[in-house]
Amino acid sequence: MTNGFKLIACVAIVGALAARGFSQTESSPRGGAHAIALTLDEAIARALANQPLIEEALEAVRAAQSKVGEAESSYYPNVSGVAAYEHLEPNQVYPLDIPALGIDESLALVPQDSWDFHLGLNEVIYAFGRRGIEVRLAENGVEAARIGADQVETSLAYQTALTFYAALFLREQTRSLDDQLADLNEHLSVIEKRADTGSATKYDVLSTRVQVASLESQRINVANQYAKQEIALKQLTGVDPSEPVTVDGSFGPGPVPGDERRLVAQALAGRAEVMQARTSEDAAALSRQAAEAAGLPTVAGSAEAGYKNGIIPNIYNLTLNGAVGLTVNVPIFAGFQTEKQIEQADAALDSARDNAAEVQRRVVTEVLQAVEDVEASRREERTAEVQLDQAQQALDAAKVQYDLGVITNDEYLSSQDALEQAQLARLLSVYQEVQSDYELKQAIGEKIWN
Repeated sequence: MTNGFKLIACVAIVGALAARGFSQTESSPRGGAHAIALTLDEAIARALANQPLIEEALEAVRAAQSKVGEAESSYYPNVSGVAAYEHLEPNQVYPLDIPALGIDESLALVPQDSWDFHLGLNEVIYAFGRRGIEVRLAENGVEAARIGADQVETSLAYQTALTFYAALFLREQTRSLDDQLADLNEHLSVIEKRADTGSATKYDVLSTRVQVASLESQRINVANQYAKQEIALKQLTGVDPSEPVTVDGSFGPGPVPGDERRLVAQALAGRAEVMQARTSEDAAALSRQAAEAAGLPTVAGSAEAGYKNGIIPNIYNLTLNGAVGLTVNVPIFAGFQTEKQIEQADAALDSARDNAAEVQRRVVTEVLQAVEDVEASRREERTAEVQLDQAQQALDAAKVQYDLGVITNDEYLSSQDALEQAQLARLLSVYQEVQSDYELKQAIGEKIWN
């Protein structure tokens, strides 16, 4: 969870650093007057409203709810209608010859054509708790499906937040490069004028132009990285690929983490992974009960009523008839099947308990590590702020010294490069601070959407 969050963030940062940004003529990354401006809340809301994964997860919930109804159906009787016809060959007719009584005819015990029309009812009256266990198992499946849907929403929300802030980081890096290019181009103009008067060398002009070209190359590649983040953001939020988007937000630290014990308790109570592990443990316990109940008796009742022929004395007439019955089924020996099912259920329950314990340990570790990351990122941000201030002062001093002829152009460019690195370090520090804040929120299971 959190490791994946970090990995994607690192890819975004490394891509921005390794391949650097934009054409000089662009003032902002693909943002135009008609671009869709997305705040973080709007981006998350769009992602949750337009992602097929959410609907897929909700369909799983609905399917699980149907299984509850299927399990509850065992409490209701089964009613069926039957219509049957049978033709008998040879005809079961017996001669009846009693001369003393003057009887000489045939006797049929059953009709040659039999008809039977009736309604039948069968119902399990008592199953020693098996049906209740099956219903609770189905309800457990609904809870597991709901937790799964929450996990999908959580993953999408945090993925959207990461993409949003990666785009924001690249936008701010572009603005920083714009400022540096403006200062360096102004310096290049001064150098070229001095070269015309002989107070600066051609080497000074060329080295300054190289520095300008380097910054322009950085900007071009930052544009490429921003375009990728824009595509990812549109895919997440369901924006049409042809529509430009821009992010509307700023970097800002979250609240102080607070007491670690409280954060750990919040994570153990609210993290979807913990709840899913507990649900699996409950399901395994219910399956253990179901395995035990398989060896218990079943009491069932039946009843039927209808019309059929073949009833003495008027075997050819359709006669109203009915029957009721009670059946007790007592399992005596099933080839040790029940015992083996109980053994399997015991093993599954032990495994589920071990998994729940492991998930809880992992969650505690992630929370403590996330707290440490938040505190470290804030220390780094304060250090980067000081370094940026010092680099700006050093550049201001270098500019004065260069104008006075105290330092060379190369020394001035070194000060410019130091400021560039300090600005990037400062921007990275605030980005990583926000990222660590969201990693902590995800670690404790905080919901970041409405």
